Amino acid sequence: KLPHSGIAAESIIRVQVEADKQVDINVTTDGQIITPIKPGDDVIFKISNYVTEFVRFGSYDFFGVLREKLGWN
Repeated sequence: KLPHSGIAAESIIRVQVEADKQVDINVTTDGQIITPIKPGDDVIFKISNYVTEFVRFGSYDFFGVLREKLGWN
């Protein structure tokens, strides 16, 4: 299972926008890339074959950053 998700690592999750809906929908990846999707499009989520490691310098307060971004300071 994936940490914190309860979803098996080999799972593939498919979300489809209903073809008869007339709404504007965008997919945002890490808050940076905005991709418009249309009715009938599929969005598929699965584990990547690529692995990355992250380096953090100094202290990092995830909830502090979240509060700042949401203007809750």
